[in-house]
Amino acid sequence: MKNKKMIISLLLVISWMGIITFFSSMNSKESNTKSKELISNTITITNPTTNSTLKREITNKLNLPFRKIVHMIIYFILSILIMNLLIIYKNNIIKSIIIGLSISFVFAALDEYHQTFVDGRSGKISDVGIDLIGSTLGISSFVLGYKKINKNNV
Repeated sequence: MKNKKMIISLLLVISWMGIITFFSSMNSKESNTKSKELISNTITITNPTTNSTLKREITNKLNLPFRKIVHMIIYFILSILIMNLLIIYKNNIIKSIIIGLSISFVFAALDEYHQTFVDGRSGKISDVGIDLIGSTLGISSFVLGYKKINKNNV
């Protein structure tokens, strides 16, 4: 049973890393267009009477913060998936935290480096920092949940 859980958890981590890499492989125009479309569609759904000029202004103002929040959320999820795998494998919370944060950091750095090869994109150290904030929040959330569930085993 433990092996089956480990394999599923590993596949989830690898799949999520693949999703991150897929989105990082989009050129800057395609990436910006997707995020702006999502913001614009959200404005349309939440306030359908917003005129197109105001919607465009709001979309342009929200695009950068939205993209940074998405960075955090993506790495929040990745770190939870990594922690789950490590807990199944090691069952040691302290080592799992250290290894989980290290894996998240290395992957974030490699992802930013990868973006230097994508048309119109650039790797940013600040994005690695934002990714680490998301990872730290994800690991913290995982640990709090883990401790709550396993009160006697931590």
